[in-house]
Amino acid sequence: MENLKFNALRVSCYEDLGGDILQVYFESVIDDSTDDIETVYPTFTISQNYEFPGPPYTEWSDDKDYDGGKDIKKIELKRKSILVIFKDNFTIEIFFEIDEKEFQNLQTFLSYISGKYFPLVMK
Repeated sequence: MENLKFNALRVSCYEDLGGDILQVYFESVIDDSTDDIETVYPTFTISQNYEFPGPPYTEWSDDKDYDGGKDIKKIELKRKSILVIFKDNFTIEIFFEIDEKEFQNLQTFLSYISGKYFPLVMK
């Protein structure tokens, strides 16, 4: 798979089990016309499960391929974009438009998820 770059129409941050699981989703196309949210690729997800030791889990897809599980080297977060650089130098760059409160929430979630595993660089 080539490096991935897309515009996210939805950025969602979730926690479950009282904060034991943190997840951040970037979705490119959303269909809210049904009860189920149907995501059309590309997407990117990063999650951390504190019940089990180990680095955060990642998965992504474009309109052709699905991949995941690579170790992150670092994340660069800007006000309207995120660049995820993996240890094998594969990159995912995502552009988004979210309000300040949502951005602060995203920054907080990514800060907790990155923890001791990789740097979160604010640009």
